[in-house]
Amino acid sequence: MTSDHFAMVLPKEGASSQHEPTASSSSTSSVIRTRSVRSKSGKSHAAAKFFGSKKLVSGPAIGISNGENFIFKPTKSERARIYVKNQWNNVMYGFHLSSKVSVSSSSPIWMLGRCYTMGNSKRDDMRSDVNREFAADFRTRLWFTYRRHFPVISGSQLTTDCGWGCCLRSGQILLAEGLVRHFLGRNWRWEETDDREQEVFHRQIIRWFGDFDRPDNLFGIHRLVNIGIDQQHGRKAGDWYGPASLALILQRAMSMARSANPLLQDIQLYVSKDCSIFKGDVLELLADRLLYSTSTAAEPRALIIIVPVRLGSSRMNPLYIPCIKELLTMEYSIGITGGRPAHSLHFVGWQDNSLISVDPHLSQQAVDVDTRSFPLSSFHCSTPHTLPVKKMDPSCALGFYFANIRDFYKFEQISSEVQNLHCKGFPVFTFAEGHCRDYEHNLEERAEWIENNSNPLTSSNAGSDYVIL
Repeated sequence: MTSDHFAMVLPKEGASSQHEPTASSSSTSSVIRTRSVRSKSGKSHAAAKFFGSKKLVSGPAIGISNGENFIFKPTKSERARIYVKNQWNNVMYGFHLSSKVSVSSSSPIWMLGRCYTMGNSKRDDMRSDVNREFAADFRTRLWFTYRRHFPVISGSQLTTDCGWGCCLRSGQILLAEGLVRHFLGRNWRWEETDDREQEVFHRQIIRWFGDFDRPDNLFGIHRLVNIGIDQQHGRKAGDWYGPASLALILQRAMSMARSANPLLQDIQLYVSKDCSIFKGDVLELLADRLLYSTSTAAEPRALIIIVPVRLGSSRMNPLYIPCIKELLTMEYSIGITGGRPAHSLHFVGWQDNSLISVDPHLSQQAVDVDTRSFPLSSFHCSTPHTLPVKKMDPSCALGFYFANIRDFYKFEQISSEVQNLHCKGFPVFTFAEGHCRDYEHNLEERAEWIENNSNPLTSSNAGSDYVIL
């Protein structure tokens, strides 16, 4: 590799222990019910044993089913199978890191509205500065990956999301970016601040995504899986989700979280319908702060918008590639949850014809985030992955954060101009007046009229996740 490239290596701090397997589902596994014995600290002795044991595979996994604690003991064959699965997963993760990851310094790097470039400079110190600034920015992004050895997900015997949870993890990364933007700002950098308040918020955001079924883990894997089961009948723990379903899960999780935690009362999450952002809905969300907040200050409400789209039928339509890249250059972008088929990634930037992503496919040991000074290193990644933009799966979800209504109006203007320039009359998404409920009501009236005045026709699937562009 020449000196004209930034060499990105797998960070030691992000590496996880790869010694032991974890429990998964099986009808032959042994399940033993037990009582919860509480210590003075409020944690059960079983939980203390769960997190204190390095050789967890020889011990139990803890869960709750119908209000009862139980201990799940995987069979020997299950332990071997999950061990091999985790090892293979991490080998493949490392392979993708070492095969293509190098970022050229000869072209600008765009990441979430920031541009890193050397311009025409050939100075080594300039190259080093750009490398360092980009690396610090990328390392600051929160990283949620496969985890193993977490408490059993309710209604299942799963103690890992390895192999099925990548889309949920990518969604966590997107939502966490919005929360970081809200509480810490775009200029915040991890490891570069001694600000005590910022560090408190940093840890609090991570705690909300803890891999436990606790009230404070508002966006953890257990909570998201349970919401998915409630929203879509027939779903179960271990099922894979697409970007559109994921967006609705995150919307519900945020709604529940806002009523549970005062810190989240001044931020909303909106999911567009059929690639349309209804301005009436947005204004309604931004204006209802007084319905939830106890604050008397006239502080603006912030908003996260997620736009599920499908940019082609079976592959990415080249028409939309320039537009996708332009959207990632906007200061309002919090990334794109997408990936390649059956392999979810969260895209945060691009260079030339490659997208830069945060990859959730590394399997790491679960971390008990309820401890006062839990380790942070496994929640930050130093190594970006790249994917040729033409290989991106057309199904994705675009994420944006707006601190106030003025930001939203600026975004409407800029994004409309970008799409008019690149999309040739077929925009990725549109802005519509009024409310989505009014549109749906009109559709119902039209459908009733057609049914009463026309011959029967084959109807389209009303439950479709996307409008195909």
